[in-house]
Amino acid sequence: MAQRLLSTLAVPLCLIVLAGLPIAEAHPGGSAISLGSNPIRSATGEIDLDVTTYATGVISAPSDQDLVLTDIILGMALENNGAKITGTIVLEDGSGTRLAGYAVRSGSVDQTYSVGVSQQYAGPTGIVVPAGSSVTIRWQRLDGDMELYFNVMYTLSGYLVQP
Repeated sequence: MAQRLLSTLAVPLCLIVLAGLPIAEAHPGGSAISLGSNPIRSATGEIDLDVTTYATGVISAPSDQDLVLTDIILGMALENNGAKITGTIVLEDGSGTRLAGYAVRSGSVDQTYSVGVSQQYAGPTGIVVPAGSSVTIRWQRLDGDMELYFNVMYTLSGYLVQP
């Protein structure tokens, strides 16, 4: 009789014990585990197109780890409502290899020089910057005029992983 009572109570007792255990939750980034004492990297800045069309060494991966860019924000800052421009913001590694390209435009909507409109890119990425390399951001104009009235704005962030 004792054996029958024990087997009858075993299942409910196990369920009660399991219900009291804390819930384990996975990292929202999946299996991406960062390494190092400060594994997160970020950079922000702007390129004044009146002065230059690129910025070198924007963000770097150390010699023993790759850098995975997780978030990127790119856009154009307009200094003159009468200007308009269309182009591509290109990300390259230190050797000049193209990592990504983003089409952007900015400028007046019509001939009356009304308030300008801009198109930016903001979102997640999976761009891998190889170990020992750094990112160059380069502006490539496709159409438009008055390049000197624009600035390219950027923010990049990511984490380090073993190559």
